[in-house]
Amino acid sequence: KVDEMYSADETSAYLNEQPIHVNNEDILHGVYNISAHKDIVDWKKLTAKNMHVRCVWSSSIYHCWVASGKISAAFHDVRSNIWDIMPGEFLIKQAGGIIFDVDNIRILANSQSWADLLK
Repeated sequence: KVDEMYSADETSAYLNEQPIHVNNEDILHGVYNISAHKDIVDWKKLTAKNMHVRCVWSSSIYHCWVASGKISAAFHDVRSNIWDIMPGEFLIKQAGGIIFDVDNIRILANSQSWADLLK
């Protein structure tokens, strides 16, 4: 039993009614989730730079984890269903995170520096 309720409004994001924020871990130490590794051409290069990877195949969970700072970033396919990702992306933005696309991969992260791992 987890007892976690995530929500967001126009001012912030919350976990059990307490404000949450993305963490400030750097790209070499932050934990991240990959659910699009088949689409990341150089995903071995990515994991060579940072081995703190988890593979959770639930967009709801990894969106919440990024927003609350439990993980620093998540990578998934840009072709995901909009109803699966939009609520979580709103939660991340309200928690201070950013969302961007690199080569058909959507990156949900605490900072823009995560894009550098794919370059």
